[in-house]
Amino acid sequence: MFRLKSIEEQLKEYPDFLTFNQVAEILQVSERTMYRLIKGAQIEAVKVRGVWRIPKMALVEYLQEHNCLNVD
Repeated sequence: MFRLKSIEEQLKEYPDFLTFNQVAEILQVSERTMYRLIKGAQIEAVKVRGVWRIPKMALVEYLQEHNCLNVD
């Protein structure tokens, strides 16, 4: 039987802090949408030396809040 991977399993190879582009790719959204998510505080992000970093757990929380997590 086919088993869907949990988001935690899917993200385990990523570092604890993701880049703007990594999160956009994971969510399959545009750059503009990413800025809206960050500016609207829907996804926690910090700017380090002018570059956005998103904690992996913030992405997981966002997906949980929007019922986007796969189940076993």
